[in-house]
Amino acid sequence: MNDKDKLILNIVNCLLGSCIRVREIHWNTHNQATHNLTNRVLPEIGEHIDELIELLSGVSERPGFNILKPIVPGSKDLKEILQALVIKSEMACDQLDEIPYKSVARALEELIGDINVFVYLSDNF
Repeated sequence: MNDKDKLILNIVNCLLGSCIRVREIHWNTHNQATHNLTNRVLPEIGEHIDELIELLSGVSERPGFNILKPIVPGSKDLKEILQALVIKSEMACDQLDEIPYKSVARALEELIGDINVFVYLSDNF
């Protein structure tokens, strides 16, 4: 596993950890809009996780077992978590400029776009 593979797995671990925190926000919010938005965020991030791992498997190797270790954010603020994911994804995207990883970079760009929509929607709370 090379550094680019590790970078992708780090993003996946951040996404997995963020899903855990977003689920906690979902269960603990008293705000119906937040509750509804988390219902939209979770499956969307799940789809991106699956796509990133499948693309990684296509350009490198399957991640194997015991390699996914969710990195749960300390924040309990949905917008802050989403913004941090955008920043991390943008930084990773900038490092995936070599040919076999361009498809992963495009998938990260789609992730960034989707998360930015949720950031915009979270402004209403």
